[in-house]
Amino acid sequence: GLTSAVDIREPAWIGTWALVAGPMRQLHAPFRDLDVSKAPGSDFDELRAAHDRLKKEHGEITATWKEWDDKTKAEYFDLVGGTTGRPPEVEVEPWDEPDEGEKLRASARPPEPATRVALSRFRPHTLVEAKELLPLAEFTSKHEFLHQAQRRFTTVVHNRNWRDLAVELAKEGSAGSRSAPRGKKGKAQAKGRERARHAAWR
Repeated sequence: GLTSAVDIREPAWIGTWALVAGPMRQLHAPFRDLDVSKAPGSDFDELRAAHDRLKKEHGEITATWKEWDDKTKAEYFDLVGGTTGRPPEVEVEPWDEPDEGEKLRASARPPEPATRVALSRFRPHTLVEAKELLPLAEFTSKHEFLHQAQRRFTTVVHNRNWRDLAVELAKEGSAGSRSAPRGKKGKAQAKGRERARHAAWR
């Protein structure tokens, strides 16, 4: 399902700072020494808390997926990974260094094929590697992972929602309930409606 705008507010906030922290240092003298990992103020405190929370959740989700993949018998195959590549034509921002465009064009990559993997149950394969969730101290650098930082952190939220839904359904199954409770006319009762509003479907 699509991840709701409410759920991605923290990745969006982090992604915004990933885009503007560097240019702010270059374009506005009072921010010349800005380091969002150390800057004082409640807004920066909340930013650091959100960043730490998503990094922690990434580690927990990674451990869950590994446990599922290692302990259960493979039942089907799925295509995992693969990329569409990075086009050679890129947009260079006004604040980029003169050679920044050449660096980006040089980083163009061809598409990569997906890998056929044996799986025991469905789970998303969109979670990025931990190294792509850069520390806040790197937000004023020229690191390639600052590009699309919001998308990278949003993968944590999307995978977390799917994990939580899977755990919820497993608990219902172990309790002997394999479908939402139904009324006399076949309409889903409250529990079914609550599941339909689960974050994984939003």
